Amino acid sequence: MSDEQNPYVVYPDGGLDRRPRYYDGQFLKSADFIDEQRYHIDRHRRHVHAMVDAGVVAGLEVTGGTDVVTVAPGAAVDASGRQLVLLTTEQRLIAQADRGQVLTLFIRYAEAPADEAAAEQGTTGFTRFHEMPAIEYVREGTAFDGVVLARVVVDGAGAATADGTVRPRAGLRLPGPTPLTVHANEADPGRATINAALKVQVPAGTAHNETSPALDVIGHGRVTGALIVGQTGRTGYKDVTADANDVIVNGQLAAGGSGGSAIFKLGIGYEPPSGGEGTLISRTLGVGRTTVDAGYVMQVTGASKLEGTARVTGATALENRLDVAGYGAFAQGISVAGVLSAQGNVNVTGVLATSATVNVGRWLNVGESITATNHTTVGGNLTVGGQSNFSGGLNLNGVVLDLGAGAADRVSHAGKIGYQTFSGDSLDIVGAGTAYANRKVRLYAQGGTTSDGPIDVKNITATGLAVNGSATVSSNLAVTGNARVTGTATITGATTVTGALATDANLSVGGGLLDLGAGQANREINAGKIGYQTFSGDSLDVVGAGATRVTRKVRVFAEGGLRIEGTITANNGLDVADNGVFRKGLVIGQTETTGYQGVVQDGNDLVVNGQFAAGGSGGAAMFSLGVGTASPGNNEGRLLVGERLGIGTTSPGVPLHVNGNATVEGVLRVNNTLMVEEGTGNGIRWDNNIAGGSGDWAGLRYWVESGENTRFELGTGNDANDILVLKQNDSDVITLRSRRTGIGTSNPEALLHVNGDIKISSNDWAVRAPGDQVRVVWGKVKSDGTKWAGQGFTCWQYSVSGSAKTGVYQINFDVSFSSEPCVIATQHYPTDSNSSNSWGNTRDNAMVARVYNNWCQIVTGDGDGDRKWRSFHFIAIGPV
Repeated sequence: MSDEQNPYVVYPDGGLDRRPRYYDGQFLKSADFIDEQRYHIDRHRRHVHAMVDAGVVAGLEVTGGTDVVTVAPGAAVDASGRQLVLLTTEQRLIAQADRGQVLTLFIRYAEAPADEAAAEQGTTGFTRFHEMPAIEYVREGTAFDGVVLARVVVDGAGAATADGTVRPRAGLRLPGPTPLTVHANEADPGRATINAALKVQVPAGTAHNETSPALDVIGHGRVTGALIVGQTGRTGYKDVTADANDVIVNGQLAAGGSGGSAIFKLGIGYEPPSGGEGTLISRTLGVGRTTVDAGYVMQVTGASKLEGTARVTGATALENRLDVAGYGAFAQGISVAGVLSAQGNVNVTGVLATSATVNVGRWLNVGESITATNHTTVGGNLTVGGQSNFSGGLNLNGVVLDLGAGAADRVSHAGKIGYQTFSGDSLDIVGAGTAYANRKVRLYAQGGTTSDGPIDVKNITATGLAVNGSATVSSNLAVTGNARVTGTATITGATTVTGALATDANLSVGGGLLDLGAGQANREINAGKIGYQTFSGDSLDVVGAGATRVTRKVRVFAEGGLRIEGTITANNGLDVADNGVFRKGLVIGQTETTGYQGVVQDGNDLVVNGQFAAGGSGGAAMFSLGVGTASPGNNEGRLLVGERLGIGTTSPGVPLHVNGNATVEGVLRVNNTLMVEEGTGNGIRWDNNIAGGSGDWAGLRYWVESGENTRFELGTGNDANDILVLKQNDSDVITLRSRRTGIGTSNPEALLHVNGDIKISSNDWAVRAPGDQVRVVWGKVKSDGTKWAGQGFTCWQYSVSGSAKTGVYQINFDVSFSSEPCVIATQHYPTDSNSSNSWGNTRDNAMVARVYNNWCQIVTGDGDGDRKWRSFHFIAIGPV
């Protein structure tokens, strides 16, 4: 074997079945010692690989920073059984290209020859192997070979956040057909995780009992699956199928306490069982006794209290009294010689017979008949399927008496009588019916019905109605025959009387309608009705008679005259059959309406708030306004248009619409926006042949060239020497003369002539040359790696594995070049801030070591060529 063989990288080696043996006087070479190392390393790693799961053993915590992550010292074991020992804190830089990414940080085995010996007898070599595990990262989802240390999330600014819970922990691996591992868990510290079933088996002949158990848990124990105690399939014990949440005891289940005070609890929560949950199944149950008499499944000696539901399907014998605090159900009936008292519900499927007091705090449900010879009190609902006989009195304690229980298709509460149950202040009687609209109560009282107080109802339907006092109906009144009220009648709903309606006092229809055409054939739906603000919302509405809306009419017979104190408004026109005389002004159209200008009237005006048209024959219509030629003193001679005026068009789209040319001799003043719309050549144009020529003009034009591509022009015409000037504070700022642009000068001498400074505020600027575009990054760096001056970069002293490389600096560009730039560097000697002539050695200079599109390395040194920390200047020029 060559003495250059690395014994650390040969594992596993199947040929290692011998180890070196030494004796005095033996001639040895380096290969013999290498073989010995190979043997021991192979055996050690083979053992670790077989018994230890790969993962972190200790330490190696990861913290994040800006474009860097830091790993603390620690140890791990990889999948080949190799120990990864990190003795010092290490940092790993994050490239700017990985900002905004999710990274996987891992550690892997690495080594390199070290400690080179001086040449002796013509041979040289390294005397050690330096084991230094590598800290690397890949983007999440990329394959790698190593032990995960953290999941690192890097934001757009380079801030790195490390999540160490994803790291695996090294664990103990027990051999077998399916290996069993025991390891710690970052998410559940302080506990060991076993990835298989655990079986505790006591050797034969070993005694174990409650004082010497096979499995002893000190502290709380938790089983997330089913817990089965005792042997399954034992004679006399029913097999139970576990649903992963059961405790199954195939033997006795006992609870022992001190001094005979044993306590046994079964807790099942508060949800009602739907499939046997929480059910205690037993053949017989004796409480307060050691035996159960024949014929009984449960026997209780002493008082018993049931706070929940008790269901007994067989006979129940009570030798004393029965107090039920919850709900009692009796499937075979119940006979009580003493007191029947229940704070909750009582449900009797059969007959209930009692000669004593019955006191039920909530519901009493009896499937057949009930006979109670003493007083009966029910705090809730009383439901009886058969006959009811309460010779001692019945008290329902403020709840309802339901006379329709069991009736099919009845609406909610139909047939119930309650004390202030629905109204809150009355004895409530709910009629029978299948819906709210058809519930009815019929009184068979041929001798009459007398009410000592007022009758206030929503609807009254009667064959005839006579009221000696006042009557209030909150909804509708329907009387088939005549109706007479000697007092005041107030009806808030509809009133229908097929006969005569007479009242000796006032008739008040509160918010409803007086229908004078009820029962008439072929009438329009509202014809003949009079209502207070019913249709208009602000008037007394009178609807004429007629079969349709357009034929409805109202005729007023007033030969002596008709006087109306208010204004007459005719929405559909005013037709005057004879001459009309208006003693005051005449206003036509809507007044005080948005869109029409209000006109102050002096009592003799004709005001038209709409179109004013004059018609002539043969299309020769003429409309003339003549006011003389005198200057107007009170708006005379002025045409005031409230909305739109069209000249040359019958469809004006704006307040003033002129279709054709218009000449304004004076000043055209626009107080809002002046809009020029549509057309290829439309715009604003000034024609002025001030130089004595022809065709000179200046103007603004804006139009659509194609699709959504528009064009805006500001310019002059007919002379290439015309000047365009943008002024500010009466001074020329931008001048366009002879196709040249001047900024800060009125006489540009080039296509772009700037008289003054040009400032570029961006850190990333470029100069475009024909066929190329380049970016410039420049800077001065102090000897400690901090930026002295410049822009577009960051810098620091370069280090490897925590050790700084003397004289090596790394420059990171803020924005990457598209390919490697050209970098030039030179030293600043001797100190960072000394600008004096120091007459340094010309060999004190800087060199460019490595260049990439996003970073480069620069090395500085002294006059003898050795690397030293020096300040330097650099320039990087490259393609964008």
